[in-house]
Amino acid sequence: MLESPAKRLWTARYNYKEGCLLAKHEHDYFQAIYFVASSGDFSLGGEAYLIKPGSVVRIKPNNLCFLKAAPPSSSYGSSRPC
Repeated sequence: MLESPAKRLWTARYNYKEGCLLAKHEHDYFQAIYFVASSGDFSLGGEAYLIKPGSVVRIKPNNLCFLKAAPPSSSYGSSRPC
């Protein structure tokens, strides 16, 4: 088995409501987000990106980011209020 210095803190799944705005925030750790369904606008370090199913975002520590979700294209999983 390969060993890695990286530790996984948690794995989570979120289904954001249409038009949900995830407030600007930052973390003191690396974060990776894989978008399974839906789309929206993602801001990372002052740059705006259009996200869609299959998009992957890698976020370095202390990098300001936020998300505005578009209407969901899938009802898979449970909903989580924003």
